[in-house]
Amino acid sequence: MWLMSVVLMSAVSLSLGQSDSQCTCVPYFYCNKPMANSGNCQNLYDVCCETGTEPPDVAATGGGVCGVRGKRKDKTSGLDVDWKIFDSFGDTSTTFGEFPWMVAVFKVGASGAQEFLCGGSIIYPNIILTTAHTISGLPAVDLRVKAGVW
Repeated sequence: MWLMSVVLMSAVSLSLGQSDSQCTCVPYFYCNKPMANSGNCQNLYDVCCETGTEPPDVAATGGGVCGVRGKRKDKTSGLDVDWKIFDSFGDTSTTFGEFPWMVAVFKVGASGAQEFLCGGSIIYPNIILTTAHTISGLPAVDLRVKAGVW
């Protein structure tokens, strides 16, 4: 039994080693064919993708769904269908999951439309640190927090 375990572990290790040499680390939403071992990627949200695979086309969709991140640039129409944050020089944008503690704070209007107020940071479960002057005087029922965008 012990010998069979060692042989099986060696086979799995060999297989994973082959996968690593034939893949490239990319953000998970750019990969159609993720490989078995993504543990060697430096970024937590990257996966080891089969080398030579093209990123999937992303179709623009209408209306957002709670808990689902907006889509990226649509290859067909060229429309930018999600938000991006750029650094102060405007030459690089953040990627999905790069700042998981950041949230966007919105005010819900009478029509149900959401107006962006400010950003915030998750400092503890159900606790957001934000600017007091922005939300002062607003009833909590009129505030919405969107997490998981960046």
